[in-house]
Amino acid sequence: MKTSKARCHKWLLFDTFVSPEAAAALGLRLNRFVGADHCTGSVAHVYRVPGTPNWPNAKKIAEGRKPEPTSLSLQRGELWSPEALLNSFPHVDELPQEEGMPQRAEVAPRDDDDAIIEKAKRAANADKFNVLWRGDRAEFNYGHDSRGIRYNKSATGDVSDSMADRVLARMLAFYTSDPAQIDSLMRRSGLYRAKWDSRRGGGTWLSEFVIKSAIKTYTADAAKKAARVDAIRPSVERAMARHNAEQATTRLGAALKQKPPPGGAANSDVARASSNEAHDPPGELLRVALDHPAPIVKLTRASSLKPEPISWLWPGWLARRKMHIVGGQPGAGKTTIAMCMAATLTTGGRWPDGSHSPLGNVVIWSGEDDPADTLVPRLLASGADMDRIYFVDEVIQGADRRPFDPSKDMEGLEKAIADAGGCAMIIVDPVVNAVAGDSHKNTETRRALQPLVDLAASANAALLGITHFSKGTAGREPIERITGSIAFGAIARVVMIAAKEGETDDGSPPRRFLARAKNNIGPDEGGFAYELRQEPMPGDARIIASIAAFGEAIEGTARDMLAAAEAESSEDKGAFSDAEDFLRKQLAEGPVATKELHAAAAAHAIGWRTVERAKQALGVEAFRHENKWSWRLTPPNTPTSNSWRSCGLTSEEGEGEM
Repeated sequence: MKTSKARCHKWLLFDTFVSPEAAAALGLRLNRFVGADHCTGSVAHVYRVPGTPNWPNAKKIAEGRKPEPTSLSLQRGELWSPEALLNSFPHVDELPQEEGMPQRAEVAPRDDDDAIIEKAKRAANADKFNVLWRGDRAEFNYGHDSRGIRYNKSATGDVSDSMADRVLARMLAFYTSDPAQIDSLMRRSGLYRAKWDSRRGGGTWLSEFVIKSAIKTYTADAAKKAARVDAIRPSVERAMARHNAEQATTRLGAALKQKPPPGGAANSDVARASSNEAHDPPGELLRVALDHPAPIVKLTRASSLKPEPISWLWPGWLARRKMHIVGGQPGAGKTTIAMCMAATLTTGGRWPDGSHSPLGNVVIWSGEDDPADTLVPRLLASGADMDRIYFVDEVIQGADRRPFDPSKDMEGLEKAIADAGGCAMIIVDPVVNAVAGDSHKNTETRRALQPLVDLAASANAALLGITHFSKGTAGREPIERITGSIAFGAIARVVMIAAKEGETDDGSPPRRFLARAKNNIGPDEGGFAYELRQEPMPGDARIIASIAAFGEAIEGTARDMLAAAEAESSEDKGAFSDAEDFLRKQLAEGPVATKELHAAAAAHAIGWRTVERAKQALGVEAFRHENKWSWRLTPPNTPTSNSWRSCGLTSEEGEGEM
């Protein structure tokens, strides 16, 4: 129990391991009864196992002790039980008052004392509280050496108990601001030591230096948190008004962990926190941010799902509830093709392959072309039913009017579509307008496009986005040439390419084609030739509008078609003459299937592009028979039938045209 001059400790040996609770109780009685040192009550420093190291403290080193640990050895002695040793000392409250020690005022226990202790033992920082409550100070006795490395002072005997006292007092100040109650609660803990009762000023060391400081610190922290709550509350409430609990919670957490900007309060939506320390967000504001229940992930068993076929508007090309992309070179007529598709849907006409289109409304959001002087004339010239066409206009919010913003107006657009009776297709031109952030970043693009995809799914409509090719991408895969992030082509189930060939030597119009570059839900090859025509708008011949007229089917991949269209070489007149002779011979006996002509031209080393130019020069007619395309010569001076199908034709009007 006491160090001798020979620096030999005498130990009382226990017959069993001592629990932390029993050690704290025994340490308290030892401290009061025999005047034990600071560490009494700590399992790590008083109750040792033979063979464990014992470090000298700074005082003993100054006396000449080597700064090396010594081992504990077992010499002799009888065994004690912790209970027997505990009962050999009087109860703390029964000890006589030492002479010269100030009399501590007795504080009657409060009714809520036990409730406070139970709350603290179940709180988020319960581990720290429980360690202090049982009297273990070791975890709160750290310092830094000359190199800045943190070490445990207890290991060298350099013990400071005040830190543990202050931490426990601050934790209790969270539950009560009454100094007397904090004093009473702390004395029930295993941290109690005689120093607490030493006189300081008008009270004790515990009341004047520990409890008052704890209450002051906690009150200041609470005021700072309240100020941060008031600063953040408007932005959180605005976010909640938009039914965005997740965003509100995220902004709340971020704001409370950031420093305030120079010059005082922030002008941004979220005020910055004024503390550098991490802390839990205030409960009051969390209740505002988390009014909605926490999200629950739902799992659907595959066996409960009924297989469904793809709902096609145009088989192999346009499907309901799916996203589609039309990309291509400038001037290829991408928007005109989209207006052609809209006209076909609003009139229930025929597609380029002759299949019938269902009847439905079309919603158009255009960020480039003016509806009145560009899109409406094209739609009218294409034969669209204008009562079934809807343009996304401005957004009215109270007395304010503003442009449509896909990042926050998608819910309103969904309701507007429902009020209009639904739609079969939604056209976004250009589709990059839907991305508020960087359209070259995959994550931002996917996040921005997902609301559009969800809208198409809820409206049971096809989503068609219009976009361009990036410059300097010739020769690459068509999907990789789409402007912006690869996410545009990845999210779309069908990607179509619109392109035109270069100018011809004989002055004939360049050939244009629409081809499938990607199709996750159908065939991904083939396409159709088309040409752009300038037609007077019905009802006002002064207005000339562009329309698309589709022709024969084209076989091959989009990459091969683009490679041929973008080739810079041009055939000479001899090659063109050879192509004319080739067609005359091949078609002399009657119609020939396009596939057979394609193979024969390759066998004669004649480019298919040159063959198509010769076809126009000779007046060769392309027609469809038994679901196959064929070519045939027409007699001289006999007008050829129109093999080009304009948009918006009903099934009766288009009969016999292809």
